[in-house]
Amino acid sequence: MGDDAQIDTDIYEKIKECMLDRLRDITPVVRIQAVIALGRLQEPNDEKCPVLEGYHFHIGCDPNSNVRQAVIQTMAITRKTVPDMIERTKDVTDLVRKQAYLTLAEKVSIKSLKIKQRVWLLQSGLKDQSDSVKAAAAKLLQAWLRTYGGNVLELLSALDAENSMDEEGFLETRELVMKTLFKKVPAEELVDKFELLNENLVIDLDKITCESVFYWRSLCQYLKSLGPEEEEYLDKILPTTSVYSDFIQKWMASIEVEEDIKKCCIQELITTQLLELASVLDFSDSAGRKSFQKLLQDMLASDKVGHRLIKPIVVGLISLVASNENVLKIAAEIISELQHPLTVVDESVSAEERRKNDIKIASIRVELNQLREELEDCVKQQEFARAAEIKAKVSELDAAKLELLESNQPKVNEIREERTDSDTIVKCLTIISEILTEIMHNHISPTLKSLMDSLIIPGVANEDPEIRNVAIRSLGLCCLLSKEEAKKHLLLFLQVSHMDHEPVRVMTLKVIFDLLHIYGIETFLNELSNEDEGGSKTPAENQDNDDIPAVESRDDVDETEIADTDKIDAPEVDVENMAEKTSRVANNILSILTGLLDNESSGIRTVCAEGLAKLQLAGRVTSARLFSRLILMWYNPLTEDDRRLRHCLGTFFPLYAFAGRENQQIVEESFMQTLKTLFKAPVNSPLARVNIGSVADFLVQLTNYRHLLENAQQNILTAQQNTVEENNLHDSIAVNVCNEIISDPNSFNVKVLCEILPALKISIDNGCILKDLKVLSEKMFQGVKEKTCVKHLEKFRLLIINNLRRLNPEVEIQVENIDPGANLSITTNPPESAGGKKGGKKTKSRKLLKSTDVSVLGDSTLNESELLDNNVFLSPMPVKKSKGRRVAKSVAADCVTKLDDLLEDVVGESQSTPASTAKGKQCVVVSQPLATLSFLL
Repeated sequence: MGDDAQIDTDIYEKIKECMLDRLRDITPVVRIQAVIALGRLQEPNDEKCPVLEGYHFHIGCDPNSNVRQAVIQTMAITRKTVPDMIERTKDVTDLVRKQAYLTLAEKVSIKSLKIKQRVWLLQSGLKDQSDSVKAAAAKLLQAWLRTYGGNVLELLSALDAENSMDEEGFLETRELVMKTLFKKVPAEELVDKFELLNENLVIDLDKITCESVFYWRSLCQYLKSLGPEEEEYLDKILPTTSVYSDFIQKWMASIEVEEDIKKCCIQELITTQLLELASVLDFSDSAGRKSFQKLLQDMLASDKVGHRLIKPIVVGLISLVASNENVLKIAAEIISELQHPLTVVDESVSAEERRKNDIKIASIRVELNQLREELEDCVKQQEFARAAEIKAKVSELDAAKLELLESNQPKVNEIREERTDSDTIVKCLTIISEILTEIMHNHISPTLKSLMDSLIIPGVANEDPEIRNVAIRSLGLCCLLSKEEAKKHLLLFLQVSHMDHEPVRVMTLKVIFDLLHIYGIETFLNELSNEDEGGSKTPAENQDNDDIPAVESRDDVDETEIADTDKIDAPEVDVENMAEKTSRVANNILSILTGLLDNESSGIRTVCAEGLAKLQLAGRVTSARLFSRLILMWYNPLTEDDRRLRHCLGTFFPLYAFAGRENQQIVEESFMQTLKTLFKAPVNSPLARVNIGSVADFLVQLTNYRHLLENAQQNILTAQQNTVEENNLHDSIAVNVCNEIISDPNSFNVKVLCEILPALKISIDNGCILKDLKVLSEKMFQGVKEKTCVKHLEKFRLLIINNLRRLNPEVEIQVENIDPGANLSITTNPPESAGGKKGGKKTKSRKLLKSTDVSVLGDSTLNESELLDNNVFLSPMPVKKSKGRRVAKSVAADCVTKLDDLLEDVVGESQSTPASTAKGKQCVVVSQPLATLSFLL
């Protein structure tokens, strides 16, 4: 039918009623055709249009992605439907997200969207994992650019670049926006269309805006990235170093100290872009290099430069200075100039003194006149001796008169006064912290030591929280350079983490986790033990730590070491007491950190969870109960809004579990601990609302040897491949679950446990385990009566019987007549396979979770004694610093690329959505919070 076609009202109503009914059909294909048929029956002007209401439901809640895609293609665009369309850019299916972007590009103008919506669409689209979605987001960006006639500055203005660039996530997105616009345009055309520069290849001061400077900087860096072949085009828009230095000097001179925060932020943003553009300058010219270095030093010492501009200035200065020690010396001089600036003081003469001096001057003038007359008479009379005396007296009076005249003039003195205002101290501390972050230093030099004593340590005790925050960061960076300084200040950090303002506590916790990661817990044991013996108490002693198990002591001392010590007349060492003291101190530290997981502050909870996850990922901490605590924290509904925490933990679990065999064993140990905690959760506890089946499914996938085998094959870990299938963790999990069911077959939680058994990947070549599980399955049949549970048990038993028959086809399997009184105490440690070593087969990875309601935060049912294991920290040898970096890099590189398969419906936007609506949410990983194991560096 044509666009102007009309039908009878009765037919119209019948068709609409019939199609609306078909929208609820069980078959997806029928629903798709109903969606298409209702497309011509929409009434966009009617807010209560039943067709649009049906579309609104299916676009967000229909479990079939093809139906959601059809709704996006068909639904009319109105103010009411645009939010639904934007929401589909977070869908779990690539095709739906792609269609949403294409529809927005075709039907929705940028002017009809809010700035926040525009920025979000670019953030999620250009950083999507799917290339097709990225391409669709690029088409949306091109459509927006066409709306403004190809004017890039107007597009940036529409994105509110001057305000949005400081928002989380957009710092990276703005680069992607410009690269996307530049990608398919030749370099020559980009340069020809860039018409913002004058004859000196700089922007006129009266034409400088956030958008113009950002456009200039982005284009220069893009042309620089193209390589030497495009350098000729870069020279057309990039000035020489000397000209650029003069340009920045003029810009800084034109800046006035603004009280308006918005104008001040705009000035800082423009200055930041200009400093970042300097990274593409050619500093081969020594004169230009020195002039630009002098400019950067002057900017650091200028009152017009706030602490937010320190980082780009420091980065540029370090790139120009030859050695790190010279950078510290320059910084020390600048800090001294900032703290003790040279000031000019005018000392004017009072009116009374001026009057007295004027009278004296007048009397001297009278006396001088008289003496000059006498001198002339003496010369005429040739009394030369008398004339000489008079002449000497005249000289004395002239000198006295000159002195009095000078005393009447105001005096100018230059003095140095100490500045103790918070802005100055914060700026000085920021200079130190940014330099320590950027330079590669491995010791504390005398210059840095003097800065610590004169500025950093006093800053920690300052009453201003902002100063304390920067001082703690600077002190933490210094401790990363010196183990002795770290041991000296760890107790201070632990105390500050419990008693200061929230931002300071968050920064202190970051420092603590970095120190533990770099040096290991064993570095601080003696220091804290001495403090403990001296009577000082750590914050952990204020908690109930009586039941905390001890850390395992080292029991692998080399026999040669013992033999050597026997030859030396050395005092006896009480090994047991030393181990006990070591365990107590180590558990106190971990107790402090794990206790903060229940803190009411979201920031403190997040940094503690992320820090503990990084310590586990680096191998510094190994604890099944701690892993269980993090799992419960992830699923707890109380922290649905802690997106950073959810995303971090959602990334950590598969990275940790599939990084090595030992890690997966930790997950296996935490399996029943986690489920029992959820089983025992009180009715009023948030954990009572957690879907235990989803938790169990997730843990089953984390302990699946196939995922570990795939990761091992990618990393060419052949030794690990040979042992993966021999020690299948699902065997021991199956035994534990069966014993738990047998212990209480009438429990309400038996249904969840029965659902776990068929999902386990039991070893098919381990006859002992299969026989034991067969006996246990028969015993479970005698106790469990609920029909649903019996079905799962029947499926599990059939799987075991088939595996036994496959292993021993000549043996007849007896199923009936099991002795109820048989001894069914089965060990949880699987015996060695009789078949010898066998490499695992490469299998396709399966998605870990589907539409789970995941949350965070541990529950009060776990006391402190349940948080730790006997084997908390790796023993006997501490993990080297390089191991943590290796794990972070290799695991992130090999595993993060598969996170869309491993973490579907777990990370990203779908983390905080209920299972009923999660199918319509996006599951892409926006960033990788565990890509680096350090908070400060």
